[in-house]
Amino acid sequence: MGFGIQTAGIVAGGHKTGTGDVDSTYSYDGSSWSTLNAIGEVKRGTGSTCGCGTQSAGIIAGGDSGDANRDHTKEWDGTNWSAGGDLPDMRGGNHMEGLPTACYTAGGYIYDGSTTTYDKKGYDYDGSSWSTGTDCNNVRSNGISFGTYSAGVTAAGYATSGLIYTCLFYTSPSPRDRTRSRMPSSA
Repeated sequence: MGFGIQTAGIVAGGHKTGTGDVDSTYSYDGSSWSTLNAIGEVKRGTGSTCGCGTQSAGIIAGGDSGDANRDHTKEWDGTNWSAGGDLPDMRGGNHMEGLPTACYTAGGYIYDGSTTTYDKKGYDYDGSSWSTGTDCNNVRSNGISFGTYSAGVTAAGYATSGLIYTCLFYTSPSPRDRTRSRMPSSA
């Protein structure tokens, strides 16, 4: 999972062949990688391999560690990770867009040890806790997403029926306006 821009990014967690799930954190300055402080818990599959934020402030939420989903949120302050508010349920492969104080996540999968269930639930993060947001307009996980809380794109992914090749565009006039749809169209 990662967040930031091409010349100032953070990558954290993941899965390393032969080692298993990892809690490592790395920064990229546009030309080289540096090792930073670890997350403190192993994570992979979080936020469709993305998170929300910049190199100096970001979050990751959900994810899985082998056979169990996680509901934990981890907040990055540019140096260290700390615990944030937990998601209302455990999930992996969820899509995330925004910043640490105004973030949206939707979709993903729930794995109970034997069965994978995909969903489209949406949640909003205000910098300390998650609340119910607008659901994605279709079930999907592990695609790619980018943008801000009020304007973003989610593309591709997986669902019960297999691969998804569509893009979803969402807009919202205000982060506080929960009466309007965040996922009005697909193309």
